[in-house]
Amino acid sequence: MESINISLCIPTMKRFDTFLQKNLISYIVALTKNIIDEIIICDETGEDYEKIMNLFGDVINNDTRIQVHKNESRLGVFKNKLKVCSFAKHKYIALIDSDNFCDEKYFITAKEYIQKNEGMFPSSIILSPSFAKPNFSFKDFENNIITKHNIRQFMYHDMFLTLLNTGNYILTKCSIENIIYDESIMHKITACDVIYFNLLLFQQFEDLELHIVKNLEYSHVVHDGSTYLNTIQNCLEYRDNSVIPGYYKLTNKPKNLNIINDINNKSIQYYLICSGSKIKIDNMINEFIKHGLNPKEVFYMNHPNTHDLTENFKLDSNKLKVIFEQTSVSKEKISRACKHYLCLKNLFFSLYVLLVLKKSL
Repeated sequence: MESINISLCIPTMKRFDTFLQKNLISYIVALTKNIIDEIIICDETGEDYEKIMNLFGDVINNDTRIQVHKNESRLGVFKNKLKVCSFAKHKYIALIDSDNFCDEKYFITAKEYIQKNEGMFPSSIILSPSFAKPNFSFKDFENNIITKHNIRQFMYHDMFLTLLNTGNYILTKCSIENIIYDESIMHKITACDVIYFNLLLFQQFEDLELHIVKNLEYSHVVHDGSTYLNTIQNCLEYRDNSVIPGYYKLTNKPKNLNIINDINNKSIQYYLICSGSKIKIDNMINEFIKHGLNPKEVFYMNHPNTHDLTENFKLDSNKLKVIFEQTSVSKEKISRACKHYLCLKNLFFSLYVLLVLKKSL
């Protein structure tokens, strides 16, 4: 397998003195070791550009793997990121904010992960860190692969929403090159540009996968001068009313209906765990009956923690309890009934069906 090359792309504006000068020294050392394969910087105002060239000009002029650009006018956070990535020569891009820092282990871990899994990657891929040190741990999501078909089940976690807007990912260049965005809303997304960018990728690339990679970690600096803190209040309305709802509309059908099947010789109970929305009981009962199933009793139960039902499912949910008259119920029948109901109603949520073995009531 051919070697994996990563272009480090850094958008910046007035960050040289406080962050970029120190970080760039480390990045250049990693470049000499071929841990990083290219460094590209794009400066919004030209101030960082001048300081970079003054201090590192000799190195830059003698190494074609380092590019430093300055914009003729300010593009804004979102478009400056797209521009810096446009100069990349390699398939994979590490898009890193100038006030954050990735050590050599970040790039080594990314390359090892790509080397191991590239044969199974779709054309568009995002590799997300599992830890933005020291404040934002995404380790609960490690080793998950997020697609438009399963993302809804993660959206109820506040930390997952943070992951979607923290960025500092490894990306495939083809995704960034072909993205289509709305020029008119750029002023509304300054503090939520990453979660908006991710939404566009999920909407426009059917096979997009977001991998949360174990041990892929970097240093994330929260500081008074950050663009996020300075602009978040202006972005909340658009994020909450337009961007986040867009994720819930990515798919309108349950991707996989999980049924853990077990019965005894008396009666059985199905627990339908419904993320984020309630099923209308009467309609669901009618759908069961249409499919030859006879529910003896159906009712909602408050269930604040599903950890006792399955270790892998921790979302706060509504629980619908269904007790059937039959001594055995085909899991295929219950699956068809649930899927048919959900598709008919065009409900935007995933359904998890868990069968719990019980003695006769």
